[in-house]
Amino acid sequence: MLRLASLAVLILLVCGATSGCAQRVDIAFEQATLFNRDTEWSRAAEGKDVEAILSFVADDAIFFPPDGPMLRGKEIIRKFWSELAETPNFFLSREATDAVVSSAGDIGYTHGIALVTRKDEEGNTDTERTKYVTIWKKRPNGSWQVVVDIWNSNEPQRGVTATPPETSVEVPRARFAVQLGAFLKRPSAEALAKRISSRYQRETLVAPWEVNGRTVYRVRILVETEAEAESLSARIGREQKLKTWIVTIP
Repeated sequence: MLRLASLAVLILLVCGATSGCAQRVDIAFEQATLFNRDTEWSRAAEGKDVEAILSFVADDAIFFPPDGPMLRGKEIIRKFWSELAETPNFFLSREATDAVVSSAGDIGYTHGIALVTRKDEEGNTDTERTKYVTIWKKRPNGSWQVVVDIWNSNEPQRGVTATPPETSVEVPRARFAVQLGAFLKRPSAEALAKRISSRYQRETLVAPWEVNGRTVYRVRILVETEAEAESLSARIGREQKLKTWIVTIP
């Protein structure tokens, strides 16, 4: 027992002499934590809750919105989100696809996809598919905060026709979606989306939409062609006993 006590004292002395024994970072745990943090931020953004959105953002954060100037600092970002939240018939669906954390466990990034849907005065909808990368920094209290956010569209700039270089590779665009259902509670939609994504290895989104003043959450699988949509719709309907719809993405 005396030897063990002496060994413990020796370890403490060595740690003190070397500015402390560094703890190993559980990277898998931190990545899961960061992924969940991004998901929480997405829910705040989809709900257009400006103060909730900003609670994830560092005071000195920098945002890079598409087709606009850089936004530096929390107050400028607050103005940007306030104007966006007040935009009528604007809906956002945002889902992280991965989270990566540094070996030190103090900085990381997430990336994912989003659907931005707008509806004009005549009721016509326009859905734009986008992608994003967000850089996060861990605060001393252990929570993650956004320090950099950048996003842009998967679609070519409207009104501009560009000739791609010969070495470019055309990226397929999802023009159809198989809709599996619409739920009043988001967790129910997310549970179905997770199950379908795992079973069929397909990009599955939960897309909120307002109907008669209520928000419903639609589960959709994005596909490139109508033929692919029809085949997948029939397969899921047969195997999962679900009623499905094929919708066109403008």
